[in-house]
Amino acid sequence: MKTLFPFITALILLSGCSASHIQKTETHVLEAAGKTANYPEMTQDHQGNIIAWWVETNPETGEEMVYFSRSPLPELSFKESRPIPTSRDANVGAGHIPELVIKPNGTYVLVFARLNKASDARFAGNVFYTQSFDQGKTWTKAKPIPDDPNPDNSHSFPDAILLPDGEVGAVWLDGRHHTVHSEIYFAKTEGKKGFGPDKKIGGPGCQCCKLDLYVDENQNVHLVYRSLTENNIRDIKHIISADNGQSFSAPTLVSDDNWQIGACPHNGPSVTKTDDGLYVVWYTQGGDEGLYYAVSDDNGQTFTPRQKLTEQGNHAYLVTLGESVMVIWDEIYRDENKFYNRVKMSLISKGEVVESRYLSPKGVEAMLPFLLELENGNIMAIWVQQNEEGNELRFQKFGGRE
Repeated sequence: MKTLFPFITALILLSGCSASHIQKTETHVLEAAGKTANYPEMTQDHQGNIIAWWVETNPETGEEMVYFSRSPLPELSFKESRPIPTSRDANVGAGHIPELVIKPNGTYVLVFARLNKASDARFAGNVFYTQSFDQGKTWTKAKPIPDDPNPDNSHSFPDAILLPDGEVGAVWLDGRHHTVHSEIYFAKTEGKKGFGPDKKIGGPGCQCCKLDLYVDENQNVHLVYRSLTENNIRDIKHIISADNGQSFSAPTLVSDDNWQIGACPHNGPSVTKTDDGLYVVWYTQGGDEGLYYAVSDDNGQTFTPRQKLTEQGNHAYLVTLGESVMVIWDEIYRDENKFYNRVKMSLISKGEVVESRYLSPKGVEAMLPFLLELENGNIMAIWVQQNEEGNELRFQKFGGRE
């Protein structure tokens, strides 16, 4: 296993402690990924293995396809990768990131977007899924999730998650109603048959900001998204389901930023929960530009006034680390007269930021970070980093328990 630069200081929170502890760890190269690897994410399978997936670009055709690699948790050695041929021609970029979910019975379900190049309509596309019943060796034919036969309509920016009942739930931005905004639709799998009927659960939504699903310890399904209301106000809203997606609450406003913009920010929110409450992180230019967070102690009905995390940030994710919350994002970094992206993290404890630091080194372009909360309470971080030969996927583990 290659290492990036030894002895990077990582922040951990030991179980049962309220103070942060500094530990020296390493970041690693995900060896199985190719030089065009992009948009990485991770999950944990039914056997405790870490599954990483990403998108690679065919240099001759420009075609995008999803690849994945499996590693036992103690080893963290991703030496072999497999393509998912049925994901060929995936639409990626901005918030179009494929989502791989693994059921308790070992079924792999990949959800991804694909443009409809046969249509002349702008943004025509659909959300597809493909399944594997043999741990990724073979895959079913890709099928659309939305119940909409019109090939000119837009269905995009999907997210997917394992529901408490063992099925997979998927959400996406839906344009079938031809309004100035998107609606938010939901569908869930029905065993090996795949996804069942879809339904509208939220909106109006911003047309191109990522959605984020989260399941808490009480089996509630949370969704945060950027709304789009009158006069182009694009603030963050939250909805919740207590019955495996059968029904969802009315949306509540996370923060009254009153951000008015006649364009899409391509910058969606993220959500997690600790004993303190439900945390949401998001970017806005409403009132004062920055990446903010807020907390709810009533399961998302109301939120505390927002607190600024940093001046600017993209691709923000947050997960629970013990009694605290870890946030990761990329931001533009100025190094004298040079500008490039760096990956940064913060630890929030009891509603306050207790530590912030860069995970990627100076002088190196790094972006598109993602966080995974492991079953043992640790965290995996993964991001894209560039070198002279192309892209590399870098990952690092945080936490004090094995």
